[in-house]
Amino acid sequence: MGEKFRKVKYWTEDNQEKIFYASLAVLLGIFGFLLGKLSEIEHKKAQIGIEQAVQADYTKSAYSAPIEATNAQKQALEGQGDTQNALNSAGQYVASKKGTAYHLPTCPGAKQIKEENKIYFQTKEEAIAAGYKPAANCPGLLSN
Repeated sequence: MGEKFRKVKYWTEDNQEKIFYASLAVLLGIFGFLLGKLSEIEHKKAQIGIEQAVQADYTKSAYSAPIEATNAQKQALEGQGDTQNALNSAGQYVASKKGTAYHLPTCPGAKQIKEENKIYFQTKEEAIAAGYKPAANCPGLLSN
């Protein structure tokens, strides 16, 4: 065993530069591979579009009760139309005919409005022009 160890020791001493560059090449290859994997993860995150986020909010959200869909929304969700167009036709903002505040459709306050009392607005400006103010308990509404 001592003889083999001595041969390896002399070989490594004679080839230090080659060993260094070979190790460097292997490490750079591993580093490049990991960077590629990381960029793929970030690329997949970026592919989650507004349609998927909106659809998740309106369909089966683990954190909120499903919103009752109108007939146009139900048809779109069943594959007979474009989901995003159906959701937009209902409006980006919702208010109660009897209330004073407007909400995002995913807000807790919007979910408490009876379907027959809901009125929809495409823009904040439309809701404000109709005399509504932003709901204070609606997360994300004031940041939009």
